[in-house]
Amino acid sequence: IQDMSEIIRIIRETPRIGFLYLSPAVPKSSVKYHYYNLRVVDHEHANKADHCTIGLKGVTRMRDDDETEFVPLDRWEQEHIYFQKLVKIPVFSLFRKWKAFTVWRKNVRKKKISNCKKALNANLFIVNPSLRPALLNVREMCYRISDMGLCKVEKGHTYMLAEFREAQFAQLKEVSSRLEEFRDLVKEVVRSACRTALLEAGFTPDDYFYDGMESPGAPGTASSYMMQSNYDMDIYGEAPDKMTYTEQANKRAHCKRLTCFIHLADYLIVNTMHVLAVNSVSTLLNYLSEQLQNTPSLPEIKGWNQESKEEEGTDNKKAEEDKDDENTQLPPLFTSEMILEPNQLTFSPDEELFQDGLAEVIRGFQDTVLRVQNLVPDTYFDAFTRPIINSKFEEKTCGEGPSLTTMFDDDRHLQDLIRNLREALAGAFNAASQYAETFEPYREFYKENESCDLEAVRQEEHAVVFFGEALERYHRQHKMAEAIIERRAIGMLLVDAIKMKNLLIPSPLRCLDVINDILPVKARKEVDRLIAELQDGQFKLEFVPSTTIEFVNSLTFLDEIQERIEPLQKEAQIVNDMYELIELFTVPTPPEDFAVYQSLNSSINNVLNAIDKSLAERDANIDKFCTHLDKDIAELNKDVKECKQESQNPMILDASADKVQVRKNLDKLQNRMEELQKRAFTFKAYQKNFKVEMTKYDELEEVHAELKLKQLLWDSIDSWDNLMTEWTESKFADLDCEEMSATTVRYAKSVYQLEKGLPPNGVVPMLKERVEGMKDKVCFWLINVVY
Repeated sequence: IQDMSEIIRIIRETPRIGFLYLSPAVPKSSVKYHYYNLRVVDHEHANKADHCTIGLKGVTRMRDDDETEFVPLDRWEQEHIYFQKLVKIPVFSLFRKWKAFTVWRKNVRKKKISNCKKALNANLFIVNPSLRPALLNVREMCYRISDMGLCKVEKGHTYMLAEFREAQFAQLKEVSSRLEEFRDLVKEVVRSACRTALLEAGFTPDDYFYDGMESPGAPGTASSYMMQSNYDMDIYGEAPDKMTYTEQANKRAHCKRLTCFIHLADYLIVNTMHVLAVNSVSTLLNYLSEQLQNTPSLPEIKGWNQESKEEEGTDNKKAEEDKDDENTQLPPLFTSEMILEPNQLTFSPDEELFQDGLAEVIRGFQDTVLRVQNLVPDTYFDAFTRPIINSKFEEKTCGEGPSLTTMFDDDRHLQDLIRNLREALAGAFNAASQYAETFEPYREFYKENESCDLEAVRQEEHAVVFFGEALERYHRQHKMAEAIIERRAIGMLLVDAIKMKNLLIPSPLRCLDVINDILPVKARKEVDRLIAELQDGQFKLEFVPSTTIEFVNSLTFLDEIQERIEPLQKEAQIVNDMYELIELFTVPTPPEDFAVYQSLNSSINNVLNAIDKSLAERDANIDKFCTHLDKDIAELNKDVKECKQESQNPMILDASADKVQVRKNLDKLQNRMEELQKRAFTFKAYQKNFKVEMTKYDELEEVHAELKLKQLLWDSIDSWDNLMTEWTESKFADLDCEEMSATTVRYAKSVYQLEKGLPPNGVVPMLKERVEGMKDKVCFWLINVVY
């Protein structure tokens, strides 16, 4: 039994046992050994050097190397319980693992540090005493060359796009020459270090005996480190004897190592070129972002052109305030000209040209640094990149070195900078476009003015409202064009509106010249027309009539002029409005036109006075008119009687008379009767217009009715004869019986009307006989057709 709790329970429950011998359950070397890890044994198997006895009184522990210890049973049990809890605490339960792991980790770490130290000493160029000065020298030159800027922007100067490109490419040309000198110096420093390292390794470079060791210096890129070699050798000595295979293999290994050093120099140079290009793009972006911060807000932009609606003095004051504000801000970086077209407002150069120009500048940055070639593929280092081993040049396996082009393509930061640069430029043109939108009314009136056919305007007739609106519109447009700010700073861009202003100003002036030409001419024409009409009316009103027609014309004109005078006054008011416009807008007008215009009102007053006088004499004139009209009516009745006598000619109702002569007499009488009727109608109209008693013309009506019947008689005879001829000559099958019957009935009605209205004569019975005879035949035909 090894469970101490179980052992204590047995001792307490079976006192007769007395006591038990306990020995360690595991040897001291075991990880499970501890003070309470005991098991029950008999006396023979008890460990004499270390054992216990346990009874009801307590536990006695006996060791050879220590005093005998007695512990009461309860205390032993309590201490055992505490011990069990203690060993479960992580500090004690994991102690052995922690100790083993700590010892293992220290050993492994020590070994790794030792291996890394050896590897660094073997591979790290900075710890190599021959290569360290060159490496530090190259790093210092790279640091100094990285301070150069590919981008050159003069603060406070505003560039045209072409000027900006020229300035950048001039800077790139200067930087390119310095970078070329920088590469030559680095090349000499690196080759000198490689030679020194190879010589210290005990090998002679292949080109050592035919190439000097002096290296040129480049102004501005010289290093503070002085290249010194720890290996002093007579460079004019003879070449060593042929190397063994092992020596050649070691030389190959050292040359590969030096090729890696040249690779490192390439990485330093390429990284410097990359940083130089990125910093230049970042610098350009900082310039644009700084300019973009000065961009006014949209409400400010929209409020600028509202100045043109205010007074000129206020405009000038506002322009001066804007100018002062611009002086306190950073001047714009670029200039763009606003171009006015009938259908749109554009910029020159526009956003696309600016984007292309800046993209070309950025490509120039990249092309400039890409001209700095890598050192590894340079034949200048062939003594190390492809040394002569066993009398043969080794194949160059070092490649072309790092690719700066690939770095540009994979550099997300650079791409973000370029994208931000494009967005900044787009933001600048967005603000400029918003500013251009404020000129939309200018473009609209320019388009309207340019599309206006001025010749058609000259030819058309216009109301005074048109002239008022046109003069007000064109003067306002001219004032708006004059108030345009020629150069406006909008953040990054300086918007040049000089050409647009010079194009806008003449536009309303051309239209205004046409209006100024038309208005005085039309006003003078209207004045002349009105004065002529008024003078004519005054003449007619003052004229004394003497005949019936003159009385009629005088009285009629009096009624007409009473209705016409009010429109004349309105037309005169329109003329007044025209001359008020001429005075208000200072339209050039001859002085004599104003003199004629001044007589218009007096002419109207004269006509009004003549109307009043004529109205007072109207009743007397009507009486005179009636007297003259009665004489004319008596003359008319006399003519009617003469016409009646002629219509009683017996030849007209004589069946044997010549038809041609009869028709000729009837036509003559009919024309005369129509003339008499017209005269009678005219007289009735006069009486009706002037509201006097109307005369009746009974005898005229009787004569006219009788003439119409006689005319109908002879017309019916002629038309019946023609029908009979047509029916007789037609085939029987082609005749329409129903139509013939209807025609016959119609003529029978005419015969009945003639018998009733005309006196007895021989012509009507002749027509009746013919119609009746045909009527019987038609009835017979209809009966046969039906049955």
